Amino acid sequence: MLDDTLFTQEFSVKEISAVVAHEIGHWRNRHHLILLATMACKLTIFFGLYTLANNHMPLLESYGFS
Repeated sequence: MLDDTLFTQEFSVKEISAVVAHEIGHWRNRHHLILLATMACKLTIFFGLYTLANNHMPLLESYGFS
């Protein structure tokens, strides 16, 4: 990710160009879309498991909830 800290420290023009080129490579390879889809799947699984655990009374009772 490009950040303002890249320009506050003393980097050479070649180093800054390499960082920018690296980030452009992520954009061209659509890594942001892959990350978004992966996170959506993870959240769906997480909330599904949470719902199952929250509605499972023996599990809740084992932790002292009634």
